Amino acid sequence: MIMKSAHFSTTSRQLSQLVAMVFLLAASQLTGAPSSQPAGLNHAQLEILDDKNPAELASYTLPAEKKFIALYYTAMWCPPCRATTPALVDEYQYLKSSPVEIVMVSSDRTPEQRLKYLRDYNMPFPAVAWSDIPKLEKYAPNSIPHIALIEADTGKLITTSREVGIDGVVEKMRQLAEVTDAPDFSVPVSKSRWLVPLAIIGMFLALMLFRQMRGGC
Repeated sequence: MIMKSAHFSTTSRQLSQLVAMVFLLAASQLTGAPSSQPAGLNHAQLEILDDKNPAELASYTLPAEKKFIALYYTAMWCPPCRATTPALVDEYQYLKSSPVEIVMVSSDRTPEQRLKYLRDYNMPFPAVAWSDIPKLEKYAPNSIPHIALIEADTGKLITTSREVGIDGVVEKMRQLAEVTDAPDFSVPVSKSRWLVPLAIIGMFLALMLFRQMRGGC
């Protein structure tokens, strides 16, 4: 008789636990459990410069109203990227309250270089967490700087800077954000891109001068 009572008590307790679990699951569905990042980010975590401590990064969740994501592939070591970033930082003031979000995807060599890049250029938009960058390989370009504009919910590609240039992607971002009062977007030409051609020309001229001097002797 005692054994039957103990068995009944154990079964009753297990049944109560099962009911409680079902109730909690139903309650979470009704109240809405915290949502993960949208499909367009492949569940990659986002980080942003911490206002209280700029030397650190804080976790960031994309707001529900952000329907479009501009994945900005960039790096500190890339001179054209360093020319593009300030223009995008300025552009962000017109986009921060719109359905469009810029998300930095680092091609830096170390997380420390990535943090320095974010901090030095005071990027106001979020960045993909260092460990989650490989999750966005499907949008990765062969060269940087590069912007891939996608739908947040589905990950569907809208356009890329490879197709229409960075200016063209920004123009599409403005259309989606219904921005009409922003000045023309332009990226300063990076002086470093002319260093190699100028060096070649300089070497050629030096060689010609050297030959002329030897011929005159």
